Formats: sequence, structure tokens, C-alpha cells
Amino acid sequence: RVGLVIFARQPFVRSPLTADLQALHGIVLGVDQERGLVPPGSDLGAAIRGAQKLLDGDTADTKAMLIVSDGEDRGTGVSAAVQDARKANIRVYTAGVGTAQGAPIQDADSVTGVLRPRRDASGAAVVTRLDDAALRTIADTGGGRYIAPSGDGSSLTGLAAELKAL
Repeated sequence: RVGLVIFARQPFVRSPLTADLQALHGIVLGVDQERGLVPPGSDLGAAIRGAQKLLDGDTADTKAMLIVSDGEDRGTGVSAAVQDARKANIRVYTAGVGTAQGAPIQDADSVTGVLRPRRDASGAAVVTRLDDAALRTIADTGGGRYIAPSGDGSSLTGLAAELKAL
């Protein structure tokens, strides 16, 4: 069974645990259009805690979560959240997105839907960068592994068999 928690500053359960992978696939395809469901920011600890809540109700012997992120974290509780997940017998895997060079964060205009760069207080574009080290640390501490970005998604293909073997 698989569920989906989307997050930025706060997690949002987008799909409860389900065996209907086709339905979940449809939800995943539309997630990028649902930015309004979560406030801007980045709190990996809150995301891990949200995913753990979703998994806590499941009776599976072994549980795992996959955090897909650039690794930037503006929260303070990621280390404790990972440790709590491990205590609950949940393995934490991470998959990196983005590049170390970074790219501007795009926000959709609430009226037109047109994407525009997010600006900071000084008017400069807000840039997000891949933090491989943070994602590796989360995966190592969480008993999972880190999947580096490959551009075509091929680095994730081996993960399905690994998770199924759990």
C-alpha cells in the first residue's frame, strides 16, 4: 500500500494508504498544480512526521517512506523526526531533485496561473539548490538510502524492487 504526503512548510496528506496505484498515479501527475494546498517553505522534519502519521495506522511489519526533495530545510526537527521514524520501524529513503547550481522557485499567480519567480524582501529571485549531503544523512540515519537525481528518473527504477523486497 502506498500513500502520498505533499509538503513545503507543512505536510498535507494528498492520498491515504491505498493499493490502487493507478489512482495514486493520477494524483501524482497533478500534484504540481496543487501548490496552494501547502504554504511556501521547507520543513523536512514536518514532512517526515506527516508521513509517519500516515504509516502509523498501517499493520505492515515493515514500512518505508520516500522523501522526494531538494534537501533544503528551513525547519528545526528533521534529525529528531528521522530518529522517531526509525524507532517506529520505518525506513526513510530520500531522492534528490534539482541541481547544486540551483534554480529560481516559481510561484503560480493565484488569478492567472502564470508562473513567476518568487522574490525575497530585497526583490531578488529566491533560488533553491540541491543539498545532497542533507539527503544522504537523512537516508543513512533513516536506514534507507539516497537516490541521486538522474534527469530521466532511471535512478529510481531499482527502488521499487528494493521496497517490494521489504
